[in-house]
This record gives sequence, structure tokens and C-alpha cells, in this order.
Amino acid sequence: MVSVVKQFPDICIDGETEESLKNGATQIVSLVKPAWRNEDFQYKIFTDGISNKLIGVYVGNIKFPDMADMVLVRVYGAKTELIIDRNAEVRNMTVLNQVGCGCELYAQFANGLAYEFLPGETLSINSAKSPTIYPKVASAMAKMHKLVDLGPQVPREPCMWKKLHMFLEQYPPEKEFPDTKRLAENNISRQRLTAEVLMLEEKLKASCKSPIVFTHNDLLLANIVINQENEKSSAGKVSFIDYEYGDYNYQECDIANHFDEMAGVEEMDFLTHYPTKEFQLEWIRAYLEAYDGSQPDENRLMEFYTNVAHFSLCYHMMWGLWGLVQANISKIEFDFVAFALGRLGEYFRVRDERLALKILKKSTV
Repeated sequence: MVSVVKQFPDICIDGETEESLKNGATQIVSLVKPAWRNEDFQYKIFTDGISNKLIGVYVGNIKFPDMADMVLVRVYGAKTELIIDRNAEVRNMTVLNQVGCGCELYAQFANGLAYEFLPGETLSINSAKSPTIYPKVASAMAKMHKLVDLGPQVPREPCMWKKLHMFLEQYPPEKEFPDTKRLAENNISRQRLTAEVLMLEEKLKASCKSPIVFTHNDLLLANIVINQENEKSSAGKVSFIDYEYGDYNYQECDIANHFDEMAGVEEMDFLTHYPTKEFQLEWIRAYLEAYDGSQPDENRLMEFYTNVAHFSLCYHMMWGLWGLVQANISKIEFDFVAFALGRLGEYFRVRDERLALKILKKSTV
């Protein structure tokens, strides 16, 4: 049975201070969990996100907290509605929960959501490459790609080009941008990035014959949760969280995005942490075994690898543009310009090498 999502359109949470965030979360959770007593509420403020404010509310005391039953309250970042379709996010969470790929959504309020906490540990740069963990992540991704259907009202077409053009449209005017000096020093301009987006769209639209599936599109390590409870000998259950950018896209896109994110966020290091070709092929092999139900042949494996390399460029460009937009609109304390320059710098460093990769099918005779 599908749970009804409660609606509180008149409640707007002030997330500017810790106290106001807790007060707002208390109001929402009191409505979502009326059997809980306010005096028993405990709070956990999460600091991993750089788009929104996130707080968890649970009951119990310091010695015996019941964090497994925690309710998460997410307060949207300032002006993020310019770059995120919030109605689509609610749709994504509902559909994914129905097929066992996501958490339960409890409530929607004027500037945020309340939803189920999924216990476990988020991935780290090291655990993302662990041989006991990455096959589980690959299998969970394959399950999501196979099962999720957004229904006939959503066109089954790749969102990649729409998202890139949306971020370009939100690119801040030079007179409004808070730090034009660093952009100029790195030869970053709207004109230059627009030319790159148009080039990627022309080249990859023509070469990619990939199936269109539901994709998460934001598989950074903090959005992948591993629950190892009662499964000491294995990696446990894998869940993906935060479907703000979820939509239909080319099948290889989530893998490309995930590989990019293995380099980190605040202190990204692509030279050290971006996965090797050998690791990528093993990861892709695990994914295809789960998706196809059989061992992939060499042609299928290499075609996937090539498409992943191509789409990794799109995500560098997408998140680079995202960082520049956020630098202009976000109130969260984070160096979005440095983040954007890190992603765009890597894009230009590897662009020619990755675009030169061709899909060469070997004869099976």
C-alpha cells in the first residue's frame, strides 16, 4: 500500500540558524509522528550536503537513542527551485520507494521535505573501490535502471542536454558574479562553456545508441548508503538517496557520474582517486552481469566503457556550471567557485583524450 504524503504548504522553515532549523523540524515531525513526544526529541544536523540544510529528528535519550526510526527534514537551499524541479523530485521519491529503491516520503512543506532515514554508512573514497562493496553498488544501480518507470506522462528521452542548457541559462551575468577574477584567470566564460556544451551535444548525440533508463544523476559518495547490519560477511544493502536530479538519461550516465565522484568533493583529486581503466572495466562488468543476467562479451564491455568515458565529460561540465550558479545564489558557506573550477579544469584536461575513444567492435567470428 502506498503511503499518503502529507502536505503542509503553509509551513516554511527558517534554516539560517541551528535553533530555527530545530524549531522548524520539531513542528514538521510533530505532525508526521503525532505519537512522539516533543520533549523526547533528539537532533542530528548533517553537514555533507552543499545545496540544502538537513536535520534528523529521533526519539530516545543520549544513552539509548532510536536513530533507526529517525525522520529527516530537508530545507531547500535559496533559489534552488531555479535549477531543480521539486515536483519531479517528489515524483521520483514516490516511484522509487514503490519498487524498493528508495526511502519513504512522509511530508512536503513550503520549502522542503520530510522523509525516512535509511541507516548505514555513506561511501568513502576508499570504500567505493572495495571489492566487497562496489559489486553491491553496481547491482543496486542495475536494479534501479531496470525497475523504475516514471509512467506515460514523462517522455522517455535523455535529460542530459536539457540539464546542461538549463544551467547555462542560469549562468550569472558577469556584473552579478561574486568572483570574476578567478574565472578570468582560468579562462572560464559563458561563451566558452556554451561552445563546449554544443560540441558535446553534437558529438555524443550522434555516437551514443544507449538505452534510456531512469538515472539518479547525482551519485556522489554521500548519496550512497551501505547498511551492513546483520550481514557481517558482506557489504549489506545499498540504497541511493536524494533524487533531486533524477530523470531519464543514457544508461551509462550514472556510472560516469559515479566514477567522477570517486575523486571527492571538497578536496577532489582526479589524478590520485579517479578509477583506473582496469577498475572501471571490473565495475562495469559487475553492473552488466546484474543488468543482463549474464556475463558481458568484450564488445558490450568496451562499448560501455567508451560511453562512460564520454559521459564523464558531461558531468564535469554539468557540475562545473552548477557550481558557478550556486556561487551566485546559495547562502551556504562553501567555496562553490573552487568546486566549479576543479570540475571544469578536469574537463579540459581530459576532454580530448576521452573524446578520442571510439567504439570499436571486435569480430566474434
